[in-house]
Amino acid sequence: MKKVTTILLVMIFLVSLQTAKAQSKVGTSAAPFLNIEMGPRAIAMGGAYTGLANDGSAIFWNPGAMSRTEQNMAYFTYLKWFAEIDIQFASVTYQLPGLGTVGLGMTYVDYGQMEVTTIENPYGTGEYFSASDLALGASFARNLTDRFSIGGTVKYINNSIYNEDAEGIAIDVGTLYITNFNDMRLGISIYNFGNKMQMRGRDLFTHHDIDESVYGNNEEIIAELRTEKWNMPLTFRIGAAMPLIDNSTHKLWITGDGVYPSDNVKMANFGAEYTIFDLFSLRAGYKNMFQESGEQGLTFGSGVSFDVPSSISIDFDYAFQSFNHLTNVHHFATCVVF
Repeated sequence: MKKVTTILLVMIFLVSLQTAKAQSKVGTSAAPFLNIEMGPRAIAMGGAYTGLANDGSAIFWNPGAMSRTEQNMAYFTYLKWFAEIDIQFASVTYQLPGLGTVGLGMTYVDYGQMEVTTIENPYGTGEYFSASDLALGASFARNLTDRFSIGGTVKYINNSIYNEDAEGIAIDVGTLYITNFNDMRLGISIYNFGNKMQMRGRDLFTHHDIDESVYGNNEEIIAELRTEKWNMPLTFRIGAAMPLIDNSTHKLWITGDGVYPSDNVKMANFGAEYTIFDLFSLRAGYKNMFQESGEQGLTFGSGVSFDVPSSISIDFDYAFQSFNHLTNVHHFATCVVF
């Protein structure tokens, strides 16, 4: 327990340090797609999922919770983001008896085709370019005690637009502790801790005259325009989840998260889930509570679970996410448990 307490205190201390920096860096990170939350079950519960995280999206919310699922899972979710942007997330987690849980995850964002414009042709040149984001991760989690687990993810991240791209490596770390108080679950996760990212590519090469005052020198020396380096969106989360009702017929969970992003202001999320006969669930939540001028708010959704032969079950989840000034978003996911 001393080791468990030490790990929790260190992570809480890091959260406290980050809180002081979270007020003045709004919108100043690379790869902002890493902040788009994945999984309709979590979204429907207002994004308050760090302490619960027991489906295939745990690899995103809290890798330390993966080893508590005790089942293998294949998970896929899709959503249509603003401006017709397609986002897909997929993961696979597999239990290794006596060792822990391994997982693989992928997030892919497709911005679609856009027309090339120039100063001379502001309405388009007839050419098109594309942009996309990609994150690939490998995870491992292990139960250190019967109530405490820890896990981590190593991710490769790529931003691509036209002929330029940026690459980076990031690490996620998460812990989960199940208390003796009504089996309340406490989770802490730190993710997107990595190197700075910088756009590079062939369109940044140009010709340059080093000294225009000198006649006869090489006026077309190959040079490269240097873009700025930006940090990834480091984020800390502290979450709690507790079952108010937990029997074979009815289950009712309430959850809450505190979120401390490096490129935004801190926020609080709350949610609840009611399940009957382990077949049908109703969920609701509220995001960014107590945040001034918050864009997000009410969320809700549902889920159904079907058992099929060979000890396999299939879950279908849906969530609705409201925005004050932007288009509302619908989330869909399928999870195969085997």
